Amino acid sequence: MTTRAGRQAHGLGAIVSVPFLTPDRGIAIGVMLLVAILALQHGVSWWGTRSPKVEMLSQGRATMLVRDGVMLLDELDRAAISREQLFAALRGKQVEHLGQVKRLYLEGCGLFSVLRAKDPRPGLAVVCPSDLALLEHDRSRMVCSTCGNPGERAAPGGAPCARCDHREWSAPVSGRKGSNASRTEQAR
Repeated sequence: MTTRAGRQAHGLGAIVSVPFLTPDRGIAIGVMLLVAILALQHGVSWWGTRSPKVEMLSQGRATMLVRDGVMLLDELDRAAISREQLFAALRGKQVEHLGQVKRLYLEGCGLFSVLRAKDPRPGLAVVCPSDLALLEHDRSRMVCSTCGNPGERAAPGGAPCARCDHREWSAPVSGRKGSNASRTEQAR
């Protein structure tokens, strides 16, 4: 996913590349454009620190994508974030399952912020399917395989999830095999 900062860096490079690649036409215009853009960015940043409205317009607002270990599928769709992108961001933050997440936000700048749960509960795995064998599963519970919503043990016909109406359920992950977290969860 390309971030806003990445797009800005490419734009600044485009402004100065032509004058520097063709110095016989002069580089003054490219340098003046670069200074003007940087001054504008500095001015908007300064103004944003003094006005919440300007900050909201220039930075955007954070969007909650996970609440209490459950994905907010409508918000994922609105933000055009796939489950795989979300799971990759969580793996990058050393999260193994959604039960470890209190909140996950997509910041206005395109970065993900994770607030971890103080007392993680079993949740939907975010690791690659090939790594599922490394994790301890709590077979006494079930979570929706689509959104991570905890539910009762699924009926043979597959009762729909109360949150997303999907019918696929899986055993939640409680931690890594052999880790203290999974042993603590088993002791409960």
